[in-house]
Amino acid sequence: MRNFDLRVFVSGCMNRVGFGVSLFAICLAVAQTKSPSTLVIRDVTVIDCTGRGPQAGMSVLISDGHIQAIDATSDLKLPANAEVVDGHGKYLIPGLWNMHAHLGSYEDGKRALSQ
Repeated sequence: MRNFDLRVFVSGCMNRVGFGVSLFAICLAVAQTKSPSTLVIRDVTVIDCTGRGPQAGMSVLISDGHIQAIDATSDLKLPANAEVVDGHGKYLIPGLWNMHAHLGSYEDGKRALSQ
């Protein structure tokens, strides 16, 4: 049987608590970092889910957290204060989708979908 040393146990707990508090403080600081008020995602391929195919060479202007414009990169005028993100070779979709879901049993699913 191993001897239990309370001092070693408390010291280990304090190190873990200190690490946890430090990690929390870092996460809080990052979360409070102000995002840019104007952002442009430039030269991205947009999939807008309207039935059109992917639109390459597009730019998206986001201001105060809202999409203000989606236009061809050559046509979109960049605001002077915008942060620009290069989207070349990337895709932009209008949100996240839950592409796989279970509604329960077949009967539960029929009932849920009929309401």
